[in-house]
Amino acid sequence: MTTKNSVLLELYNLKLFGYNYIHKSKIIKSNINTLPNNIEELNIRINNCNLCELSNRVKSKVTHKNSINNKIVVIVPYILNEKQNNILQELLYKYLNISIDDVLILNLIKCEIKNIAVNKECFFKCKEFTIKQLEIVNPKFIISFGDIYKLIVNDILNIGEKVNYNNSYLYYLHELEYILRNPSSIDRYTNVFRKIKKEMEKI
Repeated sequence: MTTKNSVLLELYNLKLFGYNYIHKSKIIKSNINTLPNNIEELNIRINNCNLCELSNRVKSKVTHKNSINNKIVVIVPYILNEKQNNILQELLYKYLNISIDDVLILNLIKCEIKNIAVNKECFFKCKEFTIKQLEIVNPKFIISFGDIYKLIVNDILNIGEKVNYNNSYLYYLHELEYILRNPSSIDRYTNVFRKIKKEMEKI
């Protein structure tokens, strides 16, 4: 019996006793420490990213410039559509008295996608870019719309709950699309924005 066959037989026997094997493609390695600490260089890395299948299916990526001084960062799963953008703009203006141009919006998936299904691996691959962006910007407040906050912090949060994230307060809310489907849920959002306003006034 060759060495290769011997190893395969041993692995097969172990599998019979309940051992499971992880396919190499399922192992996601963190590359956060290899990413640049400069926003322009990071944008170049994002533009040239080919970590997941999306890079072969889209023509452009979303990068962020002049974002160093943003005190408020909004994190969303994908690029906001017009209706979502309008809702966010209204919340920011009405309850924080700021323009949408005064915040940095980070979409976790950096590829400009439309009507393309995204698997979990793509989110895991992209999250390192978002974590590095947060590290560079170092905002005072982070508003995470949707469960994508779980890719950044280990805590399990309730809607409207906040948690400390490095030097920031991170707040968790439903995705903006949730308001479009459930208009009566607007109070959950406004209450959180009022809390953020109070915190802003203390700074």
